Amino acid sequence: MVAIQNSPSLQTVDHKFLVPGHTHMECDTDHSIIEKKKKKFDIPISHPHDWAQLMRQCGRKKPMVVIEQHCEDFFDFAGLYKGPLQLRKEDSDGKKIRWREIKWLHFERDHGFDIFFKTSLKEEDPFRKVSFRRRGKSTPLLRPTIPTL
Repeated sequence: MVAIQNSPSLQTVDHKFLVPGHTHMECDTDHSIIEKKKKKFDIPISHPHDWAQLMRQCGRKKPMVVIEQHCEDFFDFAGLYKGPLQLRKEDSDGKKIRWREIKWLHFERDHGFDIFFKTSLKEEDPFRKVSFRRRGKSTPLLRPTIPTL
């Protein structure tokens, strides 16, 4: 929602959630390599930077590229629910939303604070809609209101 409002080139964003236990991603292999290296690593890891150093040592043929993130790279979205947004328990048709069952989120620039969602990944299934806009308030763009952690 924030990205689509603040990136003029984005018109839609689709976020599909993988089904646990039924997928294999390239990063699974990387995680395995990191875990094996950790078992052989004698120095205790007590800081995120230590993990970055360990990961830099992984992968003989193809070294891992490690990009360390800093506090300003993380945002506190929880505060948005006290301000311009309101978490809903029902969709626009009054049906209860089971948040843990959602498999596909769809955002559109023209529908600012509305989120379209499905509980399946089937193309033919219709999207349901929920609005996060707080009733009775004009809602500004989100980016300026999101503090870092």
